[in-house]
Amino acid sequence: MATTFERYQNDSIRIDQYIDKMENNQSQFIQNIDQAMIRDEDLAFFKDQQLHFLVITEDWCIDSVQFIPVLARLARDNDGIDVGILRKDENTELSEQYPRKDGYNAIPIVVVFDGKGNELGSIIERPEQASKEMAEETRKFQEAHPDLEGIKRNIDRMPEETQKQVKAHSRRWRMTQQDRFADLMLAEVREIVESGQKENAA
Repeated sequence: MATTFERYQNDSIRIDQYIDKMENNQSQFIQNIDQAMIRDEDLAFFKDQQLHFLVITEDWCIDSVQFIPVLARLARDNDGIDVGILRKDENTELSEQYPRKDGYNAIPIVVVFDGKGNELGSIIERPEQASKEMAEETRKFQEAHPDLEGIKRNIDRMPEETQKQVKAHSRRWRMTQQDRFADLMLAEVREIVESGQKENAA
């Protein structure tokens, strides 16, 4: 059975190929790449890195549209960094090897490798801090709209119309956080790289 890195090498497509084949969210994905602002300290850190990112996703995934473009921009500006894409629906057996902490099989999955193909770590769905902030924003929305039926329930148990309003608010809000969330994505990648390098050096 092929390793995850071998799947990256042999089966993944480059980011430009993925964009060309996108049927959903293509313009927003491209816009998020073009507008990605990478801080000087991140530019300095990644400048001489040799890294490969394997992204398992689908183009309908909003988390992918929000968090993957900054990696594409990083690769565009650094010859030693590359992004390969695998479609989740065509690679379910691989995606199932990277569940979320609660066991749920979420996307995007970003697997980080060093230049030698050593797996350094992974990010499932989105950076942890982004998830915390999204949950807090949803809580604020719930408190501000006590009139909505079932608003105090978990989102998967809310009535359909209430659930739609909560999701619509979350989507609008998170798009106002694009630059910050991109920073959070790079910060989590940096933690993975730094931790992995320390382990390999030990």
